[in-house]
Amino acid sequence: ITNEGIKGLINLTSLDLSDNHVITNEGIKGLINLTSLNLTINDMISNEGIKGLSNLTSLNLRYNNVITNEGIKGLINLTSLNLRCNN
Repeated sequence: ITNEGIKGLINLTSLDLSDNHVITNEGIKGLINLTSLNLTINDMISNEGIKGLSNLTSLNLRYNNVITNEGIKGLINLTSLNLRCNN
């Protein structure tokens, strides 16, 4: 699966990209219906990729050292945030 393959899945609500080395910001930035996103051990998705995902209620950033305060500050619907092992 590549960015092109995932881009059109606009009704997707849950996505697990843990240990992903293919999908980038380009692939997920239009998935505005996502409510759950797992970015454990993922260095391909940055602040720019999650910025517009305002429907997220659950975000897993375990072992993710790429996403910063800047990326999550607009995610006002978050009810669950995992930052375990995050430096």
